[in-house]
Amino acid sequence: MNKKPLIIANWKMNPDTAKEALKNFKEIKNVASAHKKVETVICPPMGYVGLFKDETLLGAQNMFYAESGSYTGEVSPLMLGDLGVNYVILGHSERRALGETNQDIAKKVVSCIKHSLTPIVCVGESSRDADDYSNFVADQVRQAVSMIPVEAVPQLVFAYEPIWAIGAGAERPATAEEAKEMKLFIRKTLTDIAGDYAKSVRIMYGGSTNPANTKDFLVNGEADGLLVGGASLDPKTFGEMLSIANNL
Repeated sequence: MNKKPLIIANWKMNPDTAKEALKNFKEIKNVASAHKKVETVICPPMGYVGLFKDETLLGAQNMFYAESGSYTGEVSPLMLGDLGVNYVILGHSERRALGETNQDIAKKVVSCIKHSLTPIVCVGESSRDADDYSNFVADQVRQAVSMIPVEAVPQLVFAYEPIWAIGAGAERPATAEEAKEMKLFIRKTLTDIAGDYAKSVRIMYGGSTNPANTKDFLVNGEADGLLVGGASLDPKTFGEMLSIANNL
């Protein structure tokens, strides 16, 4: 794997109260601090980000590309930077389902790079049955880096999330072999664009990960990390995943 495995908790729109968010954050931080071979990031809902100001393991679930202006309901890179945010999830499938486009994501990538925030760009296909699913993912990757110089490409992180393998409506779980295949494909796509600059880009896996499959995706899938959804809401369960990653 490239560097330490990066394990990211995406809390989505959870938990319901700030009290519970603070409790969960503290518990995860205590576990993460004991695991030196893993890089841990927690991405709480935007309403809670300010509770954890200047925490080194703090990320955000989204960001707008402008620095300021008449954009009701949005949050700027300057605001996130002031709160000590280091990572920003961009283009998550749930955001894309709400209308976020590849062009929107490309603009956000530019803004992240400008303001020293690390973008975690999510890419993935809705079905493996489609003949052009690889081209679909390649297009997402190409457009994500279309507005930055090739020298900036190493500053990005990509997370492959097969939509067909996520959530209650999942067709089936993805395999580590499928994750590895797509990691290599994403790397090749980036290499075609940025040459050697693509070598150091971390490519993670995100798709219904848990303690039972953590090792498989990190070892056999050769993922550079995991983007964890539901399992990250339970500090004990997420802590198990951190321990597994730390002991590889």
